[in-house]
Amino acid sequence: ESIRPEFQGVLEESPVTGRMERTYPHYKRVMWYGLSVLVTLAMLGVAFFVMMCSLNLQGYIKDGTEYEKAFYIPKISKYAVAGAMFDQNGYLFIIPTIVHVVVIMQLNQLYRRIAEWLTDNENHRTEYSYECALVLKRFFFEAFDCYIALFYIAFFQFDVVNLRTELVSVYTTDSIRRLFCESILPLILTNANRVIAHKSLTSPLKTLKKASESSLTKKKSLQDLLPKPGDIEDELELEEYDEFDDYLEMVIQFGYVVLFCSAFPLAAFLSIFCNVIEMKSDLFKLIFVYRRPPALRAPDTGPWEGVMYSMVILSVLTNCLIFGFSSEQMMQWMPWMFKRGELDQEFVSGWGRVAVAICFGIEHILIIAGVIILSMVPAMPTMVRNKLKKMQYKKDAVALKLRHEERKKQHQKRLKNKQAPPENAGGSPPKNITPGKGVMKRRKNKGGTPKNISALGF
Repeated sequence: ESIRPEFQGVLEESPVTGRMERTYPHYKRVMWYGLSVLVTLAMLGVAFFVMMCSLNLQGYIKDGTEYEKAFYIPKISKYAVAGAMFDQNGYLFIIPTIVHVVVIMQLNQLYRRIAEWLTDNENHRTEYSYECALVLKRFFFEAFDCYIALFYIAFFQFDVVNLRTELVSVYTTDSIRRLFCESILPLILTNANRVIAHKSLTSPLKTLKKASESSLTKKKSLQDLLPKPGDIEDELELEEYDEFDDYLEMVIQFGYVVLFCSAFPLAAFLSIFCNVIEMKSDLFKLIFVYRRPPALRAPDTGPWEGVMYSMVILSVLTNCLIFGFSSEQMMQWMPWMFKRGELDQEFVSGWGRVAVAICFGIEHILIIAGVIILSMVPAMPTMVRNKLKKMQYKKDAVALKLRHEERKKQHQKRLKNKQAPPENAGGSPPKNITPGKGVMKRRKNKGGTPKNISALGF
């Protein structure tokens, strides 16, 4: 695990490694957790109020039922009545949706800074724990922002027609907003800043050029003498790319598709078209708008995988509720359980509990089937696993062969050193060595000292 450079703590001896390591008291982090919860709940209250104003402005909340009176705002809802400015049958009905998306974007930007500040103060030790805490805060808030209006229409009003209309409007508007804010607008601002910087640089150069024309040669101009910025310098001036927001947007889009797919099945096919545009937009953004990010390997998507698993499990419940209570889908399959009421379909007396049991029974069966499929289907295909094992086997075989050859060379070298003759064997002695006294006596007894010292046999 990589330790965060920003981690602060007191140096203490680790009971595991015996080394001095930085530690941070757990109770202090728990106190910051409590503050994070309070601040997030306050921001969620603001987001809920914005959602209520938006639904009143779009005409979804009316002074009709006893339960909706608590959320009914007459001063705002009057603009959505028939013949008013934002009448649902008029030409300006999309304006409240656009305003709703823009306000949500501003709230998300505000909470982004708040969440980063709160997570920094929690003083997480590792990068992974820091990322998990930040993902939990931001996803929970932005998912609440994006889905709360849809949940209200689906499970409080039980109106699948308005749910489908709101889902299409919000999804389409948000896709256009991402394309404009992430690619088109940054490109315009980047080019504008480059033009301004170029003008501010060339204006003093022109003045300097006119003043120094007499001292410069005709072959080289002042522009040629000055160093020109390269591609690396231009890229360093760009904004740093952060993949966190792209991950979050894709997960939010995944929620639009899976949480309400029974109300709008075409959302999956629409998301394919939007993802193609998003892919090209991100490619354009990475090439021209942002600084090139470093290539880092990762075994998985980190905490985002758990978030998506949770959304899949939640989608089973939401779609079963839409199937049984928010729409007439269950009525079409089991008409004997329903009857037509004054406003909507109603359960026949005695069949309501059966319908609830059927819905939750289907939900349990689907969750169990999903768990079985998840446990049976491997995360990596067998063919890919076998190829990886084969590659690893070849690497190990080559490494073993190289080690064997190295050991063989070392063994042969040791044998060669043992069999080599001693140094100066059979040759003449060194010049600085003189014969001893006993040798000289024997030479004199034999008739004098020989002229050639090599005759002594040294």
